[in-house]
Amino acid sequence: MTQPYDTRAAFNKAIDLINTGQADVALAVCRDALEQNENDVTMLALAGAITLKTGEIGEAEKQLRRAVKLAPSFAKPQEDLGLLLLETGRAGEAVEKLRNATRLDPGEEKAWLSLGRALAADGKGEEADAAFERAFELNPERRRLAEAAEHQRAGRLDEAQENYRRVLRDNPKNVDAMRLLAGILVSQSRQLEAEPLLRRAIETAPDYTLAMMDLGRLLHEQHRYLEAIELFERVSTLEPRRPGPHYMLAASLAPVGRTAEALASYRRTLEARPRHAGALLGIGHTLKTLGQQDEAIDAYRECIRLLPENGESYWSLANLKTFRFTDDDRRAMHAAIARHEELTS
Repeated sequence: MTQPYDTRAAFNKAIDLINTGQADVALAVCRDALEQNENDVTMLALAGAITLKTGEIGEAEKQLRRAVKLAPSFAKPQEDLGLLLLETGRAGEAVEKLRNATRLDPGEEKAWLSLGRALAADGKGEEADAAFERAFELNPERRRLAEAAEHQRAGRLDEAQENYRRVLRDNPKNVDAMRLLAGILVSQSRQLEAEPLLRRAIETAPDYTLAMMDLGRLLHEQHRYLEAIELFERVSTLEPRRPGPHYMLAASLAPVGRTAEALASYRRTLEARPRHAGALLGIGHTLKTLGQQDEAIDAYRECIRLLPENGESYWSLANLKTFRFTDDDRRAMHAAIARHEELTS
C-alpha cells in the first residue's frame, strides 16, 4: 500500500539538508515533493528560495510568483520574490512585494532590511531609513553589525574590529561578524588569525558561501591550492550560476597541473559572465600550456574584441614570441592608449 505524501517530513528533510550544506540535494527533495503535489506552496516557495540562491533567476522567479499567486497571504515567498526583484534591478516592483511581506509578517527583520534596501534603490530615502530602523529594533545585533560596517567603510578599522568582537561576545555564532572581522584581519596581513574565524563560520553555517569564498581566496594566496579547490568546488556546486566560484576554481586548478579541468572551469565562468576578462585570458593561457597556440591566439583576440582596453591581452600575444602584430593591431593599441590618456588627463 502506498504511503500518503507527508509535506512536513519532506520540508524538514530539505531544511536539514540545507543546514548541512547540501542545497542541491534539498532542491531535489523539493522537486520530488512537487511531482507528488504541484500545488504544495510550502515546497514550491522553498524550491524558489533555493533556486534563487543558486543563481537560476528565471526559474526562481517563476516558482516564487506561482507560490505568491497560490498563497497571497504567505509572507516568505513575497520576501524572496522581492529580494530577487531587487537583485535584478527592479526596485519599484521589489518594494511592492517587500511591503506585502512586512505587512504579513511584521516581525521578520530580514524582510524589513530588504525593504530598506529596495526603498533606497528606488529613491525613497526617508522611508528606507524607517525600514532599516524597524529592522534594527527587531534585531539590535544587526544594528551593531551595521555600525561596524560603517566604521570599516570609513577606514576606522580599530572601531570596526571592536564592534565585531562585541557582537561575537554576545553571540559567538554570528557568522557575519566572524567573516567581516576576518576580512579586516586579512587586510592587515593577519591571515593566521583570520583563517580560524572563517573556518568557524563555515562550520557554524555549512552553506555560507561568502565565507567559503573568502577562505578559498586566503588559501589560494598562500598557494594552498588543493585546500582552496575543495572550497571552490563546493561553492560552484551550491551556486552554479555565479562566475566567481568557477573562476577561482580554474585559477586554483591550473597551478597544480589540472589543466583540462581548469579550462572547463574557465568556460563555465564565461557561461555565467561572457565578458569576464580573467576567464578569457585564463582560457588563452591554458590553451597555450596545452600547446594549442592557434586556439590560444583566438582566445586572446576574443578578449581584445570584447575588452579592447585590456592591455594584458596584447601582452599575452606578444609573450607567445612567434606571434607578429599586424598594422591594424598596432593602430588599435595606439587608439586604446589615447583613450586611456584622455580619460585620465
